[in-house]
Amino acid sequence: MVTGQKPSGARPLGTPLYHYTSVETFQKIYETKTLHATNVGYMNDGSEIRLGLKVLQQVIEDQYGKETGRTKDLLESLGQLIWAREQAPSPIYMLCFSEHRNMLGQWRGYTPLGRGVCIGFNHMALVPRSQRAKWSWLACCYDAQEHQQWMTAYLGRFIREAGRLPQATPANEAAEQTLSVTLDGLYACAAHVKHDAFWEEAEWRLVSPTIPTQSKEVRFRTGRYSLVPYVEFDLTDETDTTMPLSELIVGPTPHPLASVHSVMSMQLSTRPADHVRVTHCEIPYRDV
Repeated sequence: MVTGQKPSGARPLGTPLYHYTSVETFQKIYETKTLHATNVGYMNDGSEIRLGLKVLQQVIEDQYGKETGRTKDLLESLGQLIWAREQAPSPIYMLCFSEHRNMLGQWRGYTPLGRGVCIGFNHMALVPRSQRAKWSWLACCYDAQEHQQWMTAYLGRFIREAGRLPQATPANEAAEQTLSVTLDGLYACAAHVKHDAFWEEAEWRLVSPTIPTQSKEVRFRTGRYSLVPYVEFDLTDETDTTMPLSELIVGPTPHPLASVHSVMSMQLSTRPADHVRVTHCEIPYRDV
């Protein structure tokens, strides 16, 4: 149930997680046992990651006036590097989930009319699989004060790491070296940051480590306006070959019974060992 309180970015992962998609994509997920993690620069919300980087820029500016000497020089150099990161392609890929199992706004925003499926995932099974793959689970935070706290925490780590380098290292070189070794941490903090207009989604993200654009892992699909970079996240591995599903919900459709039956049949004919309960969302459909 959606409450009137914005979810905290530090909330525990204590609920099944739900991924809203089309029936076509669901079929591919089921057949290939993979999810396609999209590059954050090509997601529905164009401010992904960049919003967090902008918050960091503000934190740097606020701290800059309080510092002197080498720390001030490091902050200036970091600000320039973060500005360049904002303009450059992102090396981060994400999968998005909601805590809500049947939410009208999610059906409208993330599934095609009449052809949506909500995949319920067993998060207890997903966590160890993501850890083995070195991906991170992050809860979105929607509060500006929390945004500041996340990026202030990163900046503190940056200053500590830079302080371990020889004092003779020029500030711009020290900032660049430190950013390279703390980059995963930076993007993890930035991935927590989400615009408060989306707070009802109660979103969780499965975030990749940094993956260079030229990596063989990166693949491309055709989007509405351009090619979209993505990487595959395997839902099974050598440790556990079962799909971590908990339930499937068919979205608003003019043919709910036929849609439920077809999804059930596809499961049984493709991967009967991974068969889970299929229900209809019970939300009325109308196409006018």
